[in-house]
Amino acid sequence: MSDLRNSPSHDLVQELERLKQENARLRGRNDELAGTLACFSQPIPVVRSIANNVKDAIMVLDEEGRIITGNPLAAFMFGEVQDTFGGQVIHDLLGAADAGMQAFTAAVEGNGCVITEQQGLGLKEWRSAPLVIDGKRLILLGQLDVADRFSLRQGNLQLQALLEERGVSRSIALRQILERQRAEEMFRREQGVFQLILDTDPSYISVYDAEGQPRLVNRAFSHLFGFREELPLAEQFRQSAAARQFACDRTERVCRTGTTEYYECEVEDDMGTFRWYDAVITPLETPSGETLALSIATDVTERKVSQLALEQAHSELEERVKERTAALAELNERLVHEAMERLEAQRRIEESEARFKSLFFTNQAIKLLVDRESLVIREANNAALQFYGYTREEMIGLPVTALTMSTEELIRERQGGMSREGSAHFEARHRLKNGRFVDVEVYSGSIEGEMFKTIFAIVHDISERKKAERLVIEQRNHLTALMNALADSAMLLDVEGTIITLNTAAATVLGGTEEELAGVSLFDKVLPVSEKHMRAIMEKVRETGQPLRQEYASGDSVWDVTCNPVLDIMGNVGGLALYGKDVSARKKAEERMRWLSARVLSAQEEERKRIGRELHDSTAQMLSGIKFMMEADLSIMERAKLPHDTRAIRKVVSLLQGAIIELRRIIMDLRPTVLDDLGLLSALRWLQDEFCTMHSGTGFRLLLEMDEDLLSEVQKSVLFRVAQEAIANAVRHSRADALSLSLVREGDYCSLVVSDNGVGFDPRELVGAGIGLDSMRERLELVEGQLHISSEKGIGTQVKALVPIRKHDEMRDQNRE
Repeated sequence: MSDLRNSPSHDLVQELERLKQENARLRGRNDELAGTLACFSQPIPVVRSIANNVKDAIMVLDEEGRIITGNPLAAFMFGEVQDTFGGQVIHDLLGAADAGMQAFTAAVEGNGCVITEQQGLGLKEWRSAPLVIDGKRLILLGQLDVADRFSLRQGNLQLQALLEERGVSRSIALRQILERQRAEEMFRREQGVFQLILDTDPSYISVYDAEGQPRLVNRAFSHLFGFREELPLAEQFRQSAAARQFACDRTERVCRTGTTEYYECEVEDDMGTFRWYDAVITPLETPSGETLALSIATDVTERKVSQLALEQAHSELEERVKERTAALAELNERLVHEAMERLEAQRRIEESEARFKSLFFTNQAIKLLVDRESLVIREANNAALQFYGYTREEMIGLPVTALTMSTEELIRERQGGMSREGSAHFEARHRLKNGRFVDVEVYSGSIEGEMFKTIFAIVHDISERKKAERLVIEQRNHLTALMNALADSAMLLDVEGTIITLNTAAATVLGGTEEELAGVSLFDKVLPVSEKHMRAIMEKVRETGQPLRQEYASGDSVWDVTCNPVLDIMGNVGGLALYGKDVSARKKAEERMRWLSARVLSAQEEERKRIGRELHDSTAQMLSGIKFMMEADLSIMERAKLPHDTRAIRKVVSLLQGAIIELRRIIMDLRPTVLDDLGLLSALRWLQDEFCTMHSGTGFRLLLEMDEDLLSEVQKSVLFRVAQEAIANAVRHSRADALSLSLVREGDYCSLVVSDNGVGFDPRELVGAGIGLDSMRERLELVEGQLHISSEKGIGTQVKALVPIRKHDEMRDQNRE
């Protein structure tokens, strides 16, 4: 019974009962309103007494609209007092379009009516009916508040719709509950079958959710860890650390990635014995869509024990093999050492016999054997015979003095030094058979024999080296003379910055002589500022292998430095050639010239402004005055209808108008007032308007994305002139049908770009061009700007001007000024 009371049908019955009660209340209210309206047919005294007790506004009027009587609510509605309300005329209180006046008019015509109108948030109803009291025709007019009646009816409809909607939703919910109960019953059955299957498996099986919480385990798992059926699985897992090793820390990853993992775990039982298990954990999809982790573990303790025993036996066998191998290796090493000693003794004996012949005859160096006492040649190799030009018969027995320009005393002196030192090394000049002298380098030593004492000499031909050394000395002398002939500083450095050589001018700058500064580090002789710049320049040249030229300021001087790499025979940078020129005077002259040019440009702009102002204030005003006077005379003549020919005067007026327009154009070309009054952006828009007016067939696109407050007045003027000149060049030469002008910010620069799609040109043809491009380039240089022109024939031309944006501190200083 309690279930029936709580069922959805019981709630619907209660809702219907409440709806019936609400309908009964609405019928009572309608009956009350009908009784109120029935009072309208009573005589006036009765109507007055009833009207005073009615909550709505009621009044009685004659056919002319004069109010005979009315209740307090009606008087209050019109802002009157009930005592003075009688006698008022309804036409004075209501307009002809009001609903009350329409209801009154309908009753005068003999028809009662009901008119409903919206007043603010309320709903009002005017009702009128004709009356006959004591044989006199009267009109009963009333205003009723029917908002409650309509709101109750609307609420009743909404409530009925809500009840129907709730009934449908509860029926749907009831069906869903029944379906869920059937699914849960089926799941319980499937779970029981699944549990039965798991309990019959000898493996240790457990199931976990994505957070690592256990869902179920089979009978083998419970027996392994001593789980009890009456306790929750989660609590038993918390108490058993060994059970958590099987899968708890891997379930989240397996459920998230959907991959299967294989692992081995070691578990200690209650007796302190370790057992090993091979386990696999794999994702398991349930009918409800949840992903679980299924863990299956197998006891592999016996296999593991066998494996460990096998590894231990293998390790012991390897140790025994190592011991035997070490003993055999030691014995073998001893035998090898003895054999090597015997072989070494035999080899030394053989080498002592063959070494000399091998070294003497097979080597390509020039070798001689000379008797120490007689100084005659006892033996010479083939290289010596070829070098000196003798045959072996001619060479053997030849005195050494026949081959060298050295005297016998000098030769004996060298023999004494060789006896003391053990060897001798010297350079000499030898004579060939053909009489030619060559430079040689001699390495000699003494050989002590049983029968005689011999000098062993190795001779190297160094004539080419000597020739190269002489050439290097000559080139060095030429280089020194050339460097000293330069008025600027020049020096050669190694890759570390050590001075190899320098000219007189560089020595004077560094404060020393050429001999004192050779071998000294350049960085020890320059200012710290110069050292920083020099290191950067030299480092870049060493890295790139390319020359580099750079200017930098050091103290009161400005240096123009050029650094060239000196390459070795392998093509690597082996040294640096440094050339420096003091350009302080030139820089000051350029700065002075730039300042003068800026003054000239400023004076030119001021003069343009002055001339434009003078033309505007004097000539333009005078022409306008003449034009107005002639137009006034012409008007007088036309009004007087004098017989004069006014065509000449009209032509003069037309010419004056054209002259005024042309003069205004010249004034704007000299210095547009919009540039001074409104700024650069407005001046560029004016330039677009002028271009479109004069060249209506050519498209012009304007892009302005720049804050002109970041530019100085001189920069604004320069950019405007550059834009003006670039557009003029495009009109004169490009034959384009579309132009574009953009003013945007690019990093620390303001970029002005004028592009066209005209015929273009070859940039190499700019050599010897007109003064327009030179004028733009000179103007930009005055504000430290740059001009870039790119063009291709048949494609178009782009003129790009870059000027640096003022820094914040410069803007702040200018604002203070």
